[in-house]
Amino acid sequence: MDYTGPLDRTRDIYNSPLVTIVLTTYKRPDKLRQSLQSACELTYTNLEIIVVDDNGQNSSYSSKTASVINQFKNVRDITYIQHPSNLGACSARNSGLQAAHGEYISFLDDDDYIFPNKITEQIRPMLCDFSIAFSICDVIQVRDEKNIISTISYSQPNQEFVDYLLRKRSGICTSVMLFRTSYLQSINGFDPALASYQDYDLLLRLSSLYNYSYERKPLVKYNLCSDGISANIRAKYDGKLSIIKKHHDLLSQPKYRKVYCYHYL
Repeated sequence: MDYTGPLDRTRDIYNSPLVTIVLTTYKRPDKLRQSLQSACELTYTNLEIIVVDDNGQNSSYSSKTASVINQFKNVRDITYIQHPSNLGACSARNSGLQAAHGEYISFLDDDDYIFPNKITEQIRPMLCDFSIAFSICDVIQVRDEKNIISTISYSQPNQEFVDYLLRKRSGICTSVMLFRTSYLQSINGFDPALASYQDYDLLLRLSSLYNYSYERKPLVKYNLCSDGISANIRAKYDGKLSIIKKHHDLLSQPKYRKVYCYHYL
């Protein structure tokens, strides 16, 4: 069934800057529709939506993905990028980053859901302060789209974000972020060489150089799936070892020596 939400391809009266939503998908055409619908229902109107299909051209999932996107053809102009083979989440996000025309960019996983006011809330402080490279928000975590586990807050008042990340020792849901595109491009986006913790690595690199803003309200529903990377213990282990090696100089600073040890636990 086609989605029948409101059709709005117009810029708002304040000529707000273009925001690109990059939705990456792999083997989840059944969940993709809800994620794409949430992007189409954003209250911020000056949007570009890009769907990056990482299934591979010969995959049966790719044709199903194209069918889902086709349901929204009368609602939004959607750019569809199809990888010739499965390249991984980081490469899919980087493909979206490379194709983006927006001054700002937000990534959405195919099993997550963003609330209608997400972009409107996050972009406001960024428009007032050009030293802000990215914004994060709280997130509601659910398991397999059913039971709410918790609401997660990602930072503490008056704490440098790089300090928070190092002490937290774990990643952040990619869907909670809104980036200034040029700043993200300046660090070459996501690192596809990492098995996991790609969002963690990106934020360590970005927050070491730029400021951030934080919306203390849940604007994303994060789905903890049994088939996701968060459930892959081996990938998480390999990713953490890569993080320790890659950011050795940062972790070796005297104030982080104890944190360095904790990263091995």
